[in-house]
Amino acid sequence: MDENGVPRIASSFYCPLTMTVMKDPVQDREGNSYEIGAIMRWLEIKDTSPITRNKLKWRHLTPNRALREAIEFEEKRRQRLLEKRQSQKSAMYHEPNRFHDMKHGSVIEKVINECLSEMKINARLDSWGIAFVPMN
Repeated sequence: MDENGVPRIASSFYCPLTMTVMKDPVQDREGNSYEIGAIMRWLEIKDTSPITRNKLKWRHLTPNRALREAIEFEEKRRQRLLEKRQSQKSAMYHEPNRFHDMKHGSVIEKVINECLSEMKINARLDSWGIAFVPMN
């Protein structure tokens, strides 16, 4: 999981040359996948696979449609999860406190302040919750 609680992208979705998620993956004869631009640049300089070091030519590469579709599906799923997590966080921070909307909110605040008076602390009830502040 990442910092937003969304599952991380599978390592097989990353190009071994660029270490980024592939957008247009191609596959060699050995089953290794690469981002097309990255492997074409590699093959301009070398004639071997960056993984196995076996001979490799550009004509040995074929589009990896299944991998591309899996990556696109996963990215859409992650985006939906991220949007859901963000809307949950947003709702949590913007939802008015249920006590604030009650007609007896000031009574609750008064009772809390009576309990805290010996500790020389005041409580203030607002839409964000209860704030405790030192008495002057």
